[in-house]
Amino acid sequence: MTTFGTIAAGAPSSTVFVESAQADDLQTRVNAALIAIFAEEEPQAVAAITLAGGGDGHTFVVVIESAAATDVDGGFLALGEGPGVLVVCYLASESEALEIARESLATELAEVAIADEQLAGGAKGTRFMGMVVAGTPESPTPPPSLTSFGSFFALMPGDNAATIAVGAAMLFPQAGPTDGTIVRSSSSQFVLPAIGTYEVSWQVSVTEAGQLMLDLNGSIATTANTVAGRATGTSQIMNRCLITTTVVNEVLRLINPAGNAAALTITPSAGGTHAVSAWLVIKRVA
Repeated sequence: MTTFGTIAAGAPSSTVFVESAQADDLQTRVNAALIAIFAEEEPQAVAAITLAGGGDGHTFVVVIESAAATDVDGGFLALGEGPGVLVVCYLASESEALEIARESLATELAEVAIADEQLAGGAKGTRFMGMVVAGTPESPTPPPSLTSFGSFFALMPGDNAATIAVGAAMLFPQAGPTDGTIVRSSSSQFVLPAIGTYEVSWQVSVTEAGQLMLDLNGSIATTANTVAGRATGTSQIMNRCLITTTVVNEVLRLINPAGNAAALTITPSAGGTHAVSAWLVIKRVA
């Protein structure tokens, strides 16, 4: 199947089969079918046009798939009051004759953009049909950019000199590498500009046993599964998780969850004499 667009999953669609043994007749029938599709009251888009050999060895079949234009990403749309795609067919019994037949179409196709060319053989191998699909399909929607990212950090001593109270947010006042899409609105608040799924990771050295978690717009209703913590010891609190936003410009924070017993000390110079970093890294993945 040669596709020029993608029909949305579950959307109603139409499949038309056009059959003929002769190139001129097949061409006429296919173009008539395309005209009929684009003449429907609801605007249509043609997502696929495919040539195949017929079962009896002499006939050929063209399969046309279409759906409402709003349900197709890409595809051929109507051009003015007519179809936005034209099919030209040619027939021959051997390779040299096929080349000659295709070259004879040069003038007819000189003023159009060629979207695809297909060739099919009959089941008995005695006839070959060529088909040229002329027109310019709509460009499909590009996949969401996976390059949106922002990284933010703190250095202790210096940053986070005060403890992080229960219910309060960790501060990441310094900017690391970023593409400028995910930005900070304050030292503790980070704006997720687009609806989508984000991978969020962090690492923080703390002195006490404690926990850290994400919240969105001041709520933990959808982020309860992001809690990371430690009971005792000298390990960092760190996590990597996925969150999905439902509105634009949601605000993300890393907080000391409400209900915990104590404020958290962000350990300065943990493990040595150098200032130690804490990082928050945010990447849009879908």
